[in-house]
Amino acid sequence: MLLILGAGYTVSYLLPKLQLPQSEVALTCRTPEKLASFKGDYLKIKFDIESDPAALNDFLNERGDEITHILDSVPYGTEELNMPDFLSTYKANLPKLKKLVYISATSVYGIDDGRLVDESTECQPVTDVGIKRLHIEGKYREHFGDKFCVVRPAAIYGGTRNYVPRMIKEGRYPLIAGERYSNRIQVEDLAEICRLALFEKSDSIVNATDNNPLFYRDILKIWCEKLNLPVPEAKMSVASETMRTNANIQSEVLKAWNFAYKYPKFTLDAYEGEVFGA
Repeated sequence: MLLILGAGYTVSYLLPKLQLPQSEVALTCRTPEKLASFKGDYLKIKFDIESDPAALNDFLNERGDEITHILDSVPYGTEELNMPDFLSTYKANLPKLKKLVYISATSVYGIDDGRLVDESTECQPVTDVGIKRLHIEGKYREHFGDKFCVVRPAAIYGGTRNYVPRMIKEGRYPLIAGERYSNRIQVEDLAEICRLALFEKSDSIVNATDNNPLFYRDILKIWCEKLNLPVPEAKMSVASETMRTNANIQSEVLKAWNFAYKYPKFTLDAYEGEVFGA
């Protein structure tokens, strides 16, 4: 059985790739509305680690011995800091656990000088997100050892969700001057990377990136051409708090896997449906 903590956007693309009966996949979300958005025979558990842990407590006590894989995709927030410790208290209830994968972020590297970064690079995070993500990684590694793998996605794009046109039209897109990297991974490719990390591969760290970063100014130009808008003048030399890192993120692990990207480079073709309007 696969337990997915914090089922959300990326998980919606992972589920169709799983070679498991839906009844062998347990999903947790904070709200009934989010759980209801996942159609099918999945086991659905309303769970919030701080305010509503009872249902997952009961599930781990009653069916923990069926769980072989866990994916933690809980969105960034303070409650995340408790998840590794929370799960560690149930280790005796998880005798068949083979792999635990945590979706972290490339912000844990903290590089700001544009150098090349891969899975062997030392992490020196500078943002709040990066610092907390790295802390979570460390706690999982402490509790679960060689059963643990961290997937570190670059900026996720594509699919049916798109906020960039509205940001550009409202003047909220970061107008970053100079050669500052925008590392990306399309959501379908990220879902496949997570599937492989869970069920087929043994690596402990995987950078989920397309290995073809562009500069922010180039991403902005692509979008403005699509929206038939003038390209605004870059103003900032440093991005906002959550975008302060500047590195050429590479994945030597995905190269070793010979990973077959569906989208090997940023493209607007990676979006589905009518997602280009404001």
